[in-house]
Amino acid sequence: MMSVISNLLALLERWGTRPERRPGLAARWHSWIAARRAPTVGLSLLVAAFALLRLVYLTADPPLGITTSRVFYTDEGWYARNAVAWVLTGHWHREGDFNPAVNIPVWTILQAAMFRLFGVSLYTARLLTVAFFVALLVLFYEFAAHYVPRWAALVGCLLLATNYRLFAYSRLALLEVPMMAFLMASLLMAARARRGHWRLGVALSAGAFACAYLTKTTAVIGLPAVVYLLWLASDGLGNKLKGLALWATVLLLILYVHYVTVALPHYPDYVYFNRLNIAGRQFDEWRPLAVLQHVAQVVWLGLTLYDPLLTGVVMGVTLLLLSSRQFRQCPAVRVALLGGGAMMAVMLTVTYHPTRYFLPLGVPLALLAAAALSHLHNARGGWLLRPVFAILLVSVLAVQGHAILDYLARPEYSFVEMCAQVRQQLAEEE
Repeated sequence: MMSVISNLLALLERWGTRPERRPGLAARWHSWIAARRAPTVGLSLLVAAFALLRLVYLTADPPLGITTSRVFYTDEGWYARNAVAWVLTGHWHREGDFNPAVNIPVWTILQAAMFRLFGVSLYTARLLTVAFFVALLVLFYEFAAHYVPRWAALVGCLLLATNYRLFAYSRLALLEVPMMAFLMASLLMAARARRGHWRLGVALSAGAFACAYLTKTTAVIGLPAVVYLLWLASDGLGNKLKGLALWATVLLLILYVHYVTVALPHYPDYVYFNRLNIAGRQFDEWRPLAVLQHVAQVVWLGLTLYDPLLTGVVMGVTLLLLSSRQFRQCPAVRVALLGGGAMMAVMLTVTYHPTRYFLPLGVPLALLAAAALSHLHNARGGWLLRPVFAILLVSVLAVQGHAILDYLARPEYSFVEMCAQVRQQLAEEE
């Protein structure tokens, strides 16, 4: 965690441009916050502050309203069980029990490493997710800054850092945030594959994508965007096909090794997990009216479950897509549309739509908002839409940020207290 924070701080030091010095005069101590750099520094500090707020009261109960079921959330133990067993007993596999590590080993390996370093606890389990969220912000910034100004990339980071639902889930030991971070790393490596040792970039992109898939299979939503970036990275049809072939080879090799060494020896567990989480939730009602209702439901959930206020931002971006060819041709916009479209397409194939399934939508939405701000800043006539878009963004940030601070002002520990009572009762019975 400290290394991630150190990297973030080092990145913050590089943001912005160096203030001009007048010849013959020594720079004053406050020259680093010159007027032209102040907005970037301010945004950086806001992003860092809201990101690190996740460490405050980390073992507190999550908000009850973050799930559609309105019941207390217990999936953290569902996915941590193999890591806990591995550290406490030396064996990760539990015969006759649920073993998610067979299908999603990356999360189990990382959690087990954290438990060995810091001990088995709820705080340690959640700390790993917070570290992944900080990494997600850094990776998002590095990726977005390829295509938009740094201040716009920071606005995108701020949208992610202040989103209330993403805040709540990035404090829980669940799979969505680590998957999003691995996907972001894959996109960044693919975007950089044109530089220098392109084969290494392609291989690293495939490795990061494999880690995302072996953390949560929903990572397939990133496939169209990665393929687009790899296609964009090379000149000439031959080089493009070579890059794609190398990426696919590395990915399939990693997945094959996992299948042979982990899945096949525990095949009943592998099949049970797929049947429970994939096969049993497929949409299979193909009457025209049922399909239309299902599509409307998924789109509505995507716009409301993640953040209702972002609906206005989505409408503004849609206007830009329809009116500006330059905006449509921006690679960041196309990556966001491919990622968001793939996310919604996957959601259309299933009937189970919990709130956390829509969390990955936050990345393409933040990327679209950053690209829209950059476009409006530079476009002729942008002054007409600039104030409206700015008001929408400020409203989103204010409402979401207030919700986060309000939640942290009244932490509750019913789950931790219940566990302590059960532990005490067991000790008394012994």
